[in-house]
Amino acid sequence: MESITFITEPLLCPEFVQFDNVIEVLTRLAKKYEVSVASPSLSERVRRDLDSRGIRPLDGGRSFIRPRHRRDEIPSYAISWAQDSIFGSNGRTMRKLLDGRSDFVVNVSMTTAYPSDIWFVQSPGLGLEPMSQGVDGWLSLAFTLGRRPVELIDSHHLNRCAQLSSRIYSTTHWVGDYYRQRGMPIRGVLPNYYHSDLSPSTASPSRSYLLGYLGKETDSTALKMIMESGLPLKLFGSKSPGFVRKLTSRRLPANVEVLGRLSWTELRELYSNASFTVFPFTDEPFGLVPLESMACGTPVLTYGTQGPGETVLNGTSGWLVSSPEELVEQAGRLFEGGYPAWMTAASVERAKRFSIDRIAGTWEDLLQAALNGEDDPPTVEPLGLGLRGQSYTLPPASRSPVVGAREVAPTLTVDWLGNVPRSGLETNGSFSVVPEPGIPSPADLLRAEQPTDGPNGPPRQGSRPNRPFNSVDSPHQARSEAVNHEVGAERGP
Repeated sequence: MESITFITEPLLCPEFVQFDNVIEVLTRLAKKYEVSVASPSLSERVRRDLDSRGIRPLDGGRSFIRPRHRRDEIPSYAISWAQDSIFGSNGRTMRKLLDGRSDFVVNVSMTTAYPSDIWFVQSPGLGLEPMSQGVDGWLSLAFTLGRRPVELIDSHHLNRCAQLSSRIYSTTHWVGDYYRQRGMPIRGVLPNYYHSDLSPSTASPSRSYLLGYLGKETDSTALKMIMESGLPLKLFGSKSPGFVRKLTSRRLPANVEVLGRLSWTELRELYSNASFTVFPFTDEPFGLVPLESMACGTPVLTYGTQGPGETVLNGTSGWLVSSPEELVEQAGRLFEGGYPAWMTAASVERAKRFSIDRIAGTWEDLLQAALNGEDDPPTVEPLGLGLRGQSYTLPPASRSPVVGAREVAPTLTVDWLGNVPRSGLETNGSFSVVPEPGIPSPADLLRAEQPTDGPNGPPRQGSRPNRPFNSVDSPHQARSEAVNHEVGAERGP
């Protein structure tokens, strides 16, 4: 059985989002491979959880600031980054943990540079702007004063991570394009997944309120405008206590209810009964909240950029706007006027694109191909094609989980390049959409904009693996040469 080690951020609590982002995939992979998790630091609870799933914990034993609460991962993330980007300590810890092992290495950390067969990038760098929203006190001052030098150090750190990686993948096309523009050859996209406990909880949702999220990514300007609009708004989230304190320090309007941290059962009920979820953000490379909402049958109102701009289908599983003013105006219009009932089923169908079954299957396909030295499997999206072009069919309204849905039976099929058939939206005659002739499809636009093949061009099926070292016959050999290269660089001439 092949041994695979995943390098992660410090995991000081099972409630860390970094833990949620990988654990269900690792649990599936542990049934097929010998899976280990190597980290600068693993709490006792995390080690027990990994052991119970048949995953071997490799704890670096480094010390970090105790989390202020169970989901507070910003301090440990920032310190882990500083330790490795300035002193290279995480890399040395990984070498000690993996000494004498010949594992296939997958690095899902943004704070550890280590020779890896696969590096999975999940954000455009350290993300100082959103992180600064989630802290206060001395940490907030440190972010403000050290921003420019930290950005320069982070750029060097990320380049080093890329040089030490044989294959690089991103969580969204937006993140991948960020790195591609900086000369890093991203091969393709591996989206995140939403929690498997989330699905519509009722056939008769109340739709009596708007739902919002409080976190470091939140656009506080837009959220305040919604709070002051008089619309009934429920807010959840406690991961970023500094941000929550800043936003809720004054007396809140009577139409706003702050719920704090919720269990998955409570969150499922909250998502399922909302009229829709509002998700204004400043920096959001992926966006789990929109996915979670859609999985519960609730459309999402958000900005048409970055990660949410790829996962939410405008007019189908939500609405994409371009400014806080437009978001607030649209929120009022939608809450008063409503929206087609079939969007509930469409939201659930869209979310299935990011289910754990599908994402874990993609990881299995990729690992098998990489272990065999083969090109990427078809389930890995080449960078640039976009997520919204995936083929799926909306179920008829009669199968909708919502009781009383109006009798509209839409069936919209879009091919994976974004082409819409000329038949458009087939219905019972009460509602239809037919693409206007002469308007290019997303596929036409992509073909027109696709750059010529080159070092910074989008990966293609059949291309050679992204190996930073020449004349390397296998990923393990690539990592071996990378280790020698790294050690030599540390020792100097």
